[in-house]
Amino acid sequence: PSDGIDRSEWDPNLVEVYAYLSSKRWGPKWDELLAQLVQFEWSNYFHYDMGKIQKITHRPEEIAEWMKRHRVANDFPLNPALTPGFGERLLAWWQDLGPKDRWKDVQGMESPPQEEERYGIAPKWKGVVQFGRNGIQLIVLALAWWGQDIWNRGSAAGLGGGEKALEAASDWQRLSQDVSWFLVAGQRERDPEEAAPEPENTAAKKGRGKGKGNGKGKGARAEKDKGGTEKEKEKDATGTGTTVKKR
Repeated sequence: PSDGIDRSEWDPNLVEVYAYLSSKRWGPKWDELLAQLVQFEWSNYFHYDMGKIQKITHRPEEIAEWMKRHRVANDFPLNPALTPGFGERLLAWWQDLGPKDRWKDVQGMESPPQEEERYGIAPKWKGVVQFGRNGIQLIVLALAWWGQDIWNRGSAAGLGGGEKALEAASDWQRLSQDVSWFLVAGQRERDPEEAAPEPENTAAKKGRGKGKGNGKGKGARAEKDKGGTEKEKEKDATGTGTTVKKR
């Protein structure tokens, strides 16, 4: 890419997701949100100690469907299209993931209170301060699906190519702004000069035997990896199970 962004530490999944998200020309606020997503992942070395949002109450079913479809970073397919009320469910999921009293006194289209302290919200947001493909990236990806759906409907209605429809979508704008705030406040504190640590599973891979007949050759590893991959897909789709670390 010619945007000048250093991707040397990026997890391959983030490369794919960012390419999709940055293809949306939705203005400076959207571009800023994506920059904050990269900074959020950078604070956790992009690939190290990946987590998973375990709570799936209110989570739109389209996310599980997307996982079953090999997690291709693209607009949600038209068949099936986003079901009615997708945005409302996404917003409800986001509200459910954060502190319980945060939205209690919010009226109408107001935004909830947002703490200014950086690095200090993790204890209250421990279920959402999750990095990697099963963390906050899922929220941002679903936000893009919702935004594109609003854009398409507005374009069909002749609303300036969809721009005016997106600007007028108050719930989408409110969620975008809140996620943007979270991506800054939820970062881990990382020294800019500090190199990324070696992923936990790298040392184990280096120690594997290479000889034939010892049960640790390429064939055995391939069979093990195949089984592990299927289990990860099943856990991803159901939203249950333990934390999945990317291989």
